[in-house]
Amino acid sequence: MTYKTAPSESAQMSLEQQGATDILKELQMLDVNTLTPIEAMSVLFDLANKAKSM
Repeated sequence: MTYKTAPSESAQMSLEQQGATDILKELQMLDVNTLTPIEAMSVLFDLANKAKSM
């Protein structure tokens, strides 16, 4: 019988790192050339709040 070992701590992503990764993915998917100024401010506001809550 073989047992799987738990992944090491270094292999697991912390919640803070996961949050940063999520924010980075959102930024990469944005097409800033198509946003209105109000939409851009709203997106920036949302991303800033996500970063502050990490």
